[in-house]
Amino acid sequence: MAKVRTTLTIDEDVLQAVKVRGARTGKDDSQVIEEALRRELGLDLLERLWQRKGIGEDEALAIGRWLGGESDLVGSEALLTEFERALACPKLRRRIPAGDAAEFVWLLGRAAVLAPDPDAGAYRSADPGDDYLLALAERERATLVSGDRHLLDLADDLPIQTARSFLDQLAGE
Repeated sequence: MAKVRTTLTIDEDVLQAVKVRGARTGKDDSQVIEEALRRELGLDLLERLWQRKGIGEDEALAIGRWLGGESDLVGSEALLTEFERALACPKLRRRIPAGDAAEFVWLLGRAAVLAPDPDAGAYRSADPGDDYLLALAERERATLVSGDRHLLDLADDLPIQTARSFLDQLAGE
């Protein structure tokens, strides 16, 4: 990847910490700052997951565009808890190590727009466990992006899309 020069204005204590980290690791200031930014922005996690085939191309593109500020991701504590539980399932654990899963949940909690958990909404899914997602999307006026068949069955009446169709929509804007 091409590098560009930039000038930063940072707190003296932060610069001192960068220099200490650099001395301990044998890295220059630029390397320490870039690694910290990549970690904070979630870029190193995405690269690890992509290299390991832990996520597909559609998911990686959607996450990259979200982290790049092209869209907002709306969530809630209940959704983060469900996501964390899903990432702990054996099927996903084989693809995404526990540390990466925890880091991804942390990233979502920090970078997503976290809305309060919703009360019951006007819409119902064939799977009652999905109803809070419908209520959250309704209250926040958000498109629900999912691969869940119960939710996608409602796509004719509600703004629900697959990751691929959501990315296609973003590409067209």
